[in-house]
Amino acid sequence: MTVLKGSLVIRLGRQSIINTAYHVTFTTENRKSIFIDFDAANILRHCLKNSDNQGYSKTLTYCIMPDHIHWLFVLTEGTLSRTVARVKADFSREFKMKVWQDGFHDHAIRSDES
Repeated sequence: MTVLKGSLVIRLGRQSIINTAYHVTFTTENRKSIFIDFDAANILRHCLKNSDNQGYSKTLTYCIMPDHIHWLFVLTEGTLSRTVARVKADFSREFKMKVWQDGFHDHAIRSDES
């Protein structure tokens, strides 16, 4: 469920718990297949690594699809929203254009079955 607060859309129930694994998915605007290009996918891979190097996340695995990414990581500092926003902004800056649809989908991993 989402709530509009000013110009921000806030997802109710989203929690950011340090040392918890999350599966997040975020998508390109209009589902444009940007990551068919190897160089674009490599820039995104580099942005995930930067998030790890800066101490915000510890990537467990990821899958870059033509128009979105699945990222499994442990949140190590800050908030989930800020960590995803940082990766998206870093990629847009490196790619020299805004490419992301607003928001993302997340799921906290609570058990081996997840």
